[in-house]
Amino acid sequence: MDEGSGATAVVGKAGHNRFLLLVAGLGGLLYGVDVNIITGALPYLSATSGFNVNQLSFIVAAVLLGSVISTLFAGILADLVGRKKMMVLSGLLFVISIPTIVAIFLSPVGRYGYSTTFFMFTGFTMIYFITATFFLPETKGKTLEEIEQHFEGGKKA
Repeated sequence: MDEGSGATAVVGKAGHNRFLLLVAGLGGLLYGVDVNIITGALPYLSATSGFNVNQLSFIVAAVLLGSVISTLFAGILADLVGRKKMMVLSGLLFVISIPTIVAIFLSPVGRYGYSTTFFMFTGFTMIYFITATFFLPETKGKTLEEIEQHFEGGKKA
């Protein structure tokens, strides 16, 4: 029995397809909210950081880069725990993360300004990336293919 068969039995094929469209539409809506948040911050970044238009457009495009990278890991996790559980977990984490980010973000903005806070968060992200790449035993000195094999239980692709 596949993961989606329970939902299909309850609401039928047409209802299940509508549900999938709703979930996909909400994903697009949430992505639009993210882009609008960044767009709202652009005038402040422009005024306080001295970035030119090309540099500001790179900041907006960084959201897409994050999406591409996270999709790679989300696929691996979905294979491990199941697609449905991964979608529910991702949705819950997103809903929890928005108020958390707002609560954490507003205090440094009031104290240091937007550009300083932006670079502070960027620095923390880079520190995490370097730590995950070079110091965590699961990823230290390994290629993405080796990490993927580790999560697949050593199976060769």
